[in-house]
Amino acid sequence: MENKTRKNFWIYPETENKIQAHLKEANCASASEFVEKAINFYCGYLTSKNDSEFLPKLLLNSIDSLIETQLVPVRRLLFKEAVELNKLSQVIATSVDIDEITLSRLQAECQEEVSHINGILGFEKAYQKQRSGDFE
Repeated sequence: MENKTRKNFWIYPETENKIQAHLKEANCASASEFVEKAINFYCGYLTSKNDSEFLPKLLLNSIDSLIETQLVPVRRLLFKEAVELNKLSQVIATSVDIDEITLSRLQAECQEEVSHINGILGFEKAYQKQRSGDFE
């Protein structure tokens, strides 16, 4: 633990009230800890290249960290889904006889439809489309 030094300084009663009111919110056990954190924060603010960017950078770093934490399970899920989709595609490819022209047309129609519906297509709609002959 670092050595602390005692400093004497004056503060207004209103400032003392603010410190006491925010001790728990700041996760501080004492007014000294609160003042230490406040000074470090303010020094960071003053030494930043552009004072007006200090808080946005701080918030951006916090948001980036939160997003990165949330992306890990999404990436895992997308990987598992891609593996399952690949298995399904391989099984279908071995059991369906389709010529390259029809496959190319199907690819183009699927891309257009998925972009038109923002990627939300249910099996039921695909089944109905196939049965109506729209892809043939």
